[in-house]
This record gives sequence, structure tokens and C-alpha cells, in this order.
Amino acid sequence: MNSIPSSTSFAHKSITLLAIRILLPLLLPNGQAAYGASFETIQITNYSGTSGQWGKPATGGGKVAWYANTTSSSQLPNYYVYDIASGQTAKITSYSGVNGRVGNPATANGKVVWYANPASSTGAPNYYVCDLATSAITQITNYSGSYWQLSDPDIANGKVVWYAHPTSSTLLPNYYVYDIASGQTIQITNYSGSNGQCSKPAISGGKVVWYANTTSNTGAPNYYVYDLATSAITQITNYSGTNWQLSEPDIADGKVVWYANTTSTLQLPNYYVYDIATGATAKITSYSGVNGRLGSPAIGGGKVVWYANPTSSTSLPNYYVYDIATGATTKITNYNNSIGQLSNPDTADSKVVWYANPSSDVLAPNYYLARFNQVPVDISLSNSAVAEDQPPGSTVGTFATNDPDPGDTFTYTLVSGDGGTDNGDFTIDGTSLKTAISFNYEATNSYSVRVRTTDQGGLWYEKAFTIQVTDVQEQPFGVLAFTGDSVSGATIQWTCEAGYSYQVQQSYTLQQDDWHDIGPALIANNGELDMTFTDTSAVGLDKSFYRISRTPLP
Repeated sequence: MNSIPSSTSFAHKSITLLAIRILLPLLLPNGQAAYGASFETIQITNYSGTSGQWGKPATGGGKVAWYANTTSSSQLPNYYVYDIASGQTAKITSYSGVNGRVGNPATANGKVVWYANPASSTGAPNYYVCDLATSAITQITNYSGSYWQLSDPDIANGKVVWYAHPTSSTLLPNYYVYDIASGQTIQITNYSGSNGQCSKPAISGGKVVWYANTTSNTGAPNYYVYDLATSAITQITNYSGTNWQLSEPDIADGKVVWYANTTSTLQLPNYYVYDIATGATAKITSYSGVNGRLGSPAIGGGKVVWYANPTSSTSLPNYYVYDIATGATTKITNYNNSIGQLSNPDTADSKVVWYANPSSDVLAPNYYLARFNQVPVDISLSNSAVAEDQPPGSTVGTFATNDPDPGDTFTYTLVSGDGGTDNGDFTIDGTSLKTAISFNYEATNSYSVRVRTTDQGGLWYEKAFTIQVTDVQEQPFGVLAFTGDSVSGATIQWTCEAGYSYQVQQSYTLQQDDWHDIGPALIANNGELDMTFTDTSAVGLDKSFYRISRTPLP
């Protein structure tokens, strides 16, 4: 059987903070080539000192929780919560002294749950829930006495689950569910007797899962799912025999995961995923042989994570992520020493957490967070119309990105491709789409741009947008003033508007073939309301005729 200690003590040192990004090819939903299966691994602690205690981490709701004492292996540890979005760590308990005991925490939906007895190493612990929004800690059980059995708890959707026998260390425990909203606890099993074995439970989506054999200490247990809505218990495996290895199960998104080898205590087990809706079980690994080591799996967000070294019992394992949708397995660490230490992982919200020291089995581990970066799925533009005659640099609208990863930041760029015909007439400033020219509705009233959004991990999504130019009631085009004589020449003043070119023409006879351009074409692009042109060639002439032609700019 696989056994996981609730705490470990050893000396430790500080480790330089790490940040690693790995990119693998992916095909975007719109068929554009990009990068996918990207993840970053960061070290979220930097402990130092000569001794300490460390607990398995848990993650959920954008938080990571664990217990630790970074200065003493005998003094009680405390619980800590790391906020993934801000990178800040908060201490949520103030335990002290050498008498007491604590268990591994679980976290979800802004709550952290654990068991602890901060005053006695032999007396029964109780379960506590910390509301991270208010910092309030609520004791949800009233166990006492020195004979007891308790499991680490789990939490999801406002429910806490654990097993307990608060008065006996030999009789079978039972499973309990506490409702945070109502403060009510229900017992969901009725196990009795002294022969049997049970695992720590897990909870998600109104279902509780565990393994148990209620009649034998040596016979293989089976896995069970309890439905909180119907109170029905379903046995999902049919294991038997006395040669077996099983892990604690985990559950998320209607799937249950565990490892098992039900015919050998020596041969490597494999990992399995059970679909509650269909009743089908899938084997997701093909490990074999007697050399190797594995850890209990975790599941969340369509991913299964575990650590394994399927070829060596002495070399460090590595962490793996299995994607249920694609069937692909990704190795996310590259540990290769023969010494070191690590914890079972947890996963939620496309994050994986664990502790590890990949180079020493006596020096301290630190806690790590692998963040799986998912491809952005859409871009929106707050406004897609601009009035004609606006000066260059006018804002059209603001971009926003729909991305499965909360907290991502994005860079927007104009890119070539389908729909990018008019990219040159626009610019992007931060998240704003701006004009690069002044538009004329009468000339062109629709433009197309292609925009790429790129997240901080380098994954991108592209989309084409149509920008409409709206018509503006224009000032009538006409001559405001005309003066002329043979001494000073002729001066013409006329109304104008942006987006047009104006050309003065001259004739001496008013015949059609006698009209000719004089002076350069004048372009109204600076917001002027009128223009003036003086023809000095008219000096000394008895008469001269003028007209002005207006042409929309392309």
C-alpha cells in the first residue's frame, strides 16, 4: 500500500527563485498556427534556516495553501496562503509551542480547511475553516479524547469532507460532510467493526469519493462515489485479492482518478480515470516492471497530475500532466538526481502545486506553482465606427481579450492576413485602436483590419474587424471672398473640409479647353475651415477667370 506521511522534518536552506517557460506547438481554434501547452513554473517560497516542517500544498480558487515551520522541527507549524494573482503570502494561524499536531490543508472558493490540535500531541484534533475574505476561523467539530482516527479534509462548493472515528483508534472510521452555509454535518457511511481500511476522501460537484474495504485489513479495497443530492453510494471498481497497491482518489468535473495494481505489490501500478456520467474507466498510463516510484494523483480542469519515475526506485520522479480531452501526457519537470524530496501534487484552475528539493533529501524543499497557459479564445472591440473628418490619432475603440486564464495580460498588434487590407490606416496604442489618417465617408466608408492579441506567455489569437466610417453633415463648399486687380493679382478664399484636395484653375477666355491648374493642390488635413490662394500671375492682366475643383482623397 502507498502511505503518505502528514508531515516531514529536515534541515533546509534558501533556493534562488526560478521562472521557467516551456512552449509546445498548438493549433488555434481559428486555424492559425500558434504555441500551446505552455506553462510557467515559479518558486513561491524562499525558506532558509536549519530545520523545519512542511505539509503537502493544496490549490483552488486562485490560492495555494500549506503548513510550514521554517525554523523548527519541533515547534508547531502554521498555515499559509499564497495568492496567485498578487504573488503575496499570508499567514492565517498563530500556533506556537511544542505540543500539538496539524494536518494537510485543502482550499477552494476562498476557504481553507484543516485539522489541528494546537495544545496536545495526543488529544483528538478538530477541523477548522478559515474564510479568507474575513480572516475568520470557525471550528466545525468538537472532538476530544486520546483515542481517535481522522483524515486530512477536502473542500469544494461550500462542503467539507473527512473521515473520523473520534473515540477509537482501532474501529473503522466513517465519512462526514459539513455544509458551510448551514453549519450542519451529516454522516454518509455506517461502517463498524475493527477489520477494514479506508482512504482520505475527496469532494467535487456534489460527489464524494474514497476507497474502503470494511471487512478485511488485507483484502483489496474498492472505490466508492457518494451523491450528496440522492445519498446514493456507487461502487465503481471490483478489486479483490490480497496483493494490491492503491492510491487515495481525487475527483473533479465528474471524473475520479487513482492509481492501482490489484495483482502485485511489486509491479508498478497504473493511473485510471473513471467517468461518473458514463461509468467508463480509462487506463491512462502503461507502466510496468518492478523498478520505479509513483505518487497519488490529483485532477482538475480536465487535467490529471502525478509524479512518477517508472524506471528507477532510487532516482527522483518527475511531474506529469495528462490532458483528458487530447490524451496527451506532458512532463513538466526535469529532475534527474538520485537524492531529493517532493510531495504529491494538487491541481485546480490550470495550476499545479507541489513542494520539492530536487538536489537534497535533507535540505528544505520549497513550494512550486506550474501555471498552464491556455490560448486566448476571442478578441472584442468596444466600438467599430469612426466619424469622417476626424484628425489622425482619434480613438476608434478599445480591445479586450477572452482568455481561459484569469489575470492574463495582453499585447495587441496589427498583423497581415485575411481582413488586414487597411492595417496601414490605423495604429494601436496599448489597448486602443486609433486612426492614422482622416477618413472621408464619400470616398470610402468601410475599412478592414486584422488584430492579434498575445498573452504574457506568448500564446495568441487573431481576428479581423470591419471599421465603419460614419457620414458627417458637411459645410457647403463655396467661395467666401474674391479680390483682384492688375496691381495686386487675384486672391480667392473658400470653405474647405478635411479629406479633400482643392485645386485652383484659371482661364482667360472661359473656353473649356482654356482652363488650367495654377499653383499646387491644397489638402485640408489640419482642421482648417477655409483656404486662401493668391494668383500673382494675374498682375498686369486686364481680366482673368478662376474656379476651384474639389477631389476626395483616396
